[in-house]
Amino acid sequence: MKKNKKIKTLNDFLEIETIAQDHVVLKDSTILAGLKIEPKDLLVASDDEARLVLSRLKNAGDAMNFEVDWGFVFVPNNYSFIENPLREQYYDPETSLEQQLIIEADLQKLAAQSRNQYKLEFHVTIQGSEDLVMRNLEKMMDELKRALPCSVLKEQDYLNAINYYFDVDNYQLTFSAYKGEQLS
Repeated sequence: MKKNKKIKTLNDFLEIETIAQDHVVLKDSTILAGLKIEPKDLLVASDDEARLVLSRLKNAGDAMNFEVDWGFVFVPNNYSFIENPLREQYYDPETSLEQQLIIEADLQKLAAQSRNQYKLEFHVTIQGSEDLVMRNLEKMMDELKRALPCSVLKEQDYLNAINYYFDVDNYQLTFSAYKGEQLS
């Protein structure tokens, strides 16, 4: 009799217990949380602006007296804010056949654009006990937002990072593999 082998999921290879809305709980019960920093092209900024940003980043780094990990993630662009209205217009009974053909071509261009265009995100993370992480996360946010716009990492940001680090093209597949679910 043939035994069914358990299929390993991404979770079997990661130290992640669960991904919450704004943090990750690791298998050793420590918390990982972080910030997403909006990148700024300092090569096109004025010299004064570039110096100011770099000075503020240095000051932020000096003020953070705790261990910080950083990395970057390339994520696909989300064009749903353009795509959804186009789809609505396409299915509108008053849309002519010529307009539908134009919309169809635009939707194909958007699909190709989102497959081929990625945006760069910078992530800065800390880990430790829940109290320590929340206190240091607040301090990190206060310091870094003086230099560049930043926001707390959310569940989708952590999933995007897993996708990027494991070089997975299909973002839904990784979510399914991480959760150990079957795709329908």
